[in-house]
Order: sequence, then C-alpha cells, then structure tokens
Amino acid sequence: MQEESCPLSLINIIIAWSGAAISSTLSLFGSSFMIYAFVNFSSGKGIARLIFFLSIGDFCWALSAFCTNIDLLFDNHLTIGGCYTFRLFYQVFALSTVVWTACISHYIRIKLQEQADLLQKKEENREFDETSLLLKNKNQRKKLWIVFHILSWGSGIVTYIIIATIGLEQNDFLQYCYPPLMFHIIFWFVPLGIAYFSTLINYAIIVYRLKTNYYWKKLMNTNVSRARFLIRITAYLFIFLLCWPLDFFSQIFCNQILKIFYLAILQAQGFFDSIIYGVTNRQLREKLFNKPKPLIVSIILASPLFAFYFTFKYFIVN
Repeated sequence: MQEESCPLSLINIIIAWSGAAISSTLSLFGSSFMIYAFVNFSSGKGIARLIFFLSIGDFCWALSAFCTNIDLLFDNHLTIGGCYTFRLFYQVFALSTVVWTACISHYIRIKLQEQADLLQKKEENREFDETSLLLKNKNQRKKLWIVFHILSWGSGIVTYIIIATIGLEQNDFLQYCYPPLMFHIIFWFVPLGIAYFSTLINYAIIVYRLKTNYYWKKLMNTNVSRARFLIRITAYLFIFLLCWPLDFFSQIFCNQILKIFYLAILQAQGFFDSIIYGVTNRQLREKLFNKPKPLIVSIILASPLFAFYFTFKYFIVN
C-alpha cells in the first residue's frame, strides 16, 4: 500500500512527529554515551571498534531525525530539498546500523573460531608457529575491516543514489520521502532482510558450535558464561525484531496507531543499542562510573540540546 493512500488525522500526525522527536532524542543520548565510552575507555579494537561505528550510524541517523521532526512540529511542512536530505541520512545511516550489526555477528563467529582452532592445536600438542598464526589472522581481519566499511556505508549510499535517480515521493501527511513501493521493497527492505538473516545465520552457527563443539565450549567453560553470552546475542537480534518489522507492516497496512508506534520505536534504535551493547556491559559500566569526567560527559550527553539549538536557529528562526 502506498503511503499516500493511508491518510492520517492532524492530531495523529503531530503525535507521530512528537514521538519520533522524543525517541530520536533518546537515541542521541544513547549513541553519545557509546561514542564517549569508546573514546575514553576502549582499546579501540575488535568488537568495541565495531560497536563504535554502529554508534556513529545511530548518532547521525538520530540527529537528522531529531532536526527533521522538530522542524515539522514547528512548521508542519518539509521542503522537497529537506525531504531528500532526510532520506539520504536515513538511507545511509539507518541501513548502516543494520549492516554493522551483521558485521558484529560475523566478527564474533570468526574470532571464536580462531580461538577454538588455537586451543585445539595447543591441546593436541601440534607443532605450529603461534606468532605466525596470530599474524595471519590479524592480516585477514584487516581485509575484513575494509569489507565491513564498504558494505556498511556503501550499501546505503548506492541504494540512495538509485532511488533518488528514480525519484522520491513526498508523503502528503507525514512529509517524509519514499521511493515508489516496488523500489522501496527492492532497495530498502531487501537489504535489511539480507543483513538480518546473515546476522541470524552467524548467531545460529555460534549457538550450534557452543553446544556441540568441545573446543568452543572450553572458550566459555561455565554454563553461566555461556548463558550470559547467549542472552546477549539474543538481545542483539531482538533489537531488530522490535524496530524494523513495524517499518514493513506500516507500508502494507493502513493503521494510524501502527504508524505512530512504528515511528517512535524505530527512531529509538540508538537508545536500545546503547542499552544492549553498552549499559549491560559490566566492565564498561564500571569504568564509566568509577572514572567520571564531568565536563566531557556533560558536553557529549548534551548533544540533543545542541541539535535543538541548531534546528531552532537555522530551520525555525530563519
């Protein structure tokens, strides 16, 4: 169903914009927290680095959503240029967050496999050069990082160029821009689906090997540690299931409550990511609160206020 064929009442439009503005503000706080934590407390390697780039995607997407919805609340109209610009940020950064999630799952699987192989060789007393093996794995991961960046940022840029060339249609009610339905499915929902199912496959392989492979089990040598790990990766998958199916169903079914709910939940993804990837991390939590830097924390976590000031000055006053 096309967006234009599902009219919204004025009060529901205002509620939708307000909900999106509030949830994107939460995402700004959450992603700012993650970026701050990476810069100050992280080694800058491995999973932490992946989560950092995920947080950048969340932050840029939330910032554009905040500015756009605040502008709409005050002006009730979005210019076609503003509409295309918001779609650019949405297409590039929102899609990148889902792809980075897939990259995280792939990296976890590769890293665990390397550790299990190394453990197996040590226990079997095989003769091998451990330094050379570690160096080989490191070089392979460098190439993997290049692929991660190309897929995460490139997929959104390429698909946006295609749909912008085809032409975007501005919704008469919400004022957002969408490609025609067929192209929306091909260049938005298909990439989302591929990224999610690759994430699902990676985690399914991890769970299977943790349950069946002796050396994988030894990497997490207690049932408690394995259970905690499985809960975390289940939570990673849950974020997608919470946020993105509503995007698809809102295009198919004409329901005003569904559209309001989907906009609020979707824009809050950065906030959910910060909870699952950050706040639940005990080591990160301890470092953050044991060594606070009040001024830096205040500046970064006040980013939503800066965003509001920017919006007020350049979109509303002018």
